[in-house]
Amino acid sequence: LSEGALEQKINACLQQSELLAANERTEDALALVDEALSLVPEHPMLLAQRAWLLNILGRSAAALDAAHAALYFEPDLVQALVQLSVAQNGVGDTAAAEESLVRGLEIAPEYSTLHLLYAQILASNLGDRSQKKRRRALAESHVDTALALSPEDPDGLRRASNIAWTLGKIDLAQYYLDRGLSFAPESIE
Repeated sequence: LSEGALEQKINACLQQSELLAANERTEDALALVDEALSLVPEHPMLLAQRAWLLNILGRSAAALDAAHAALYFEPDLVQALVQLSVAQNGVGDTAAAEESLVRGLEIAPEYSTLHLLYAQILASNLGDRSQKKRRRALAESHVDTALALSPEDPDGLRRASNIAWTLGKIDLAQYYLDRGLSFAPESIE
């Protein structure tokens, strides 16, 4: 296969695996990505996709390996940093998950999902009394940034609602949820 044809096959694999996962056929999506990785085992996007699928399946330790491999081949791949953070959080290493998200934010500050993931980790781990106020304010600031970047993203508004709920801001959580429903009522459950 030529390089262009191979890249086309890889892109098709990535798209098809996303569709399979969206239709709750995550194991099939993982098998598809693994098949592609057997041809190009060092492809960072395929490795990041593998990490994403493993995270969906709750296999955090395996997702860690895939995300680390993707970052070995492309150290600034934001998708891999996101999946690394999710996997680190899944194995209980919230400090490392925070660090991965901070690194991702340094690389791609315009990526609203990173802001929301970071805010969620901050909100879920406010720390002791000396840290609580600062971490709460930082979480709220990252939610505000994410919503300024993507004000009409229903999934982002759902995440913002969850974060507000975690922080005890029930009215704000309901506001974000209602706003998300106004943009895509079928996308928020």
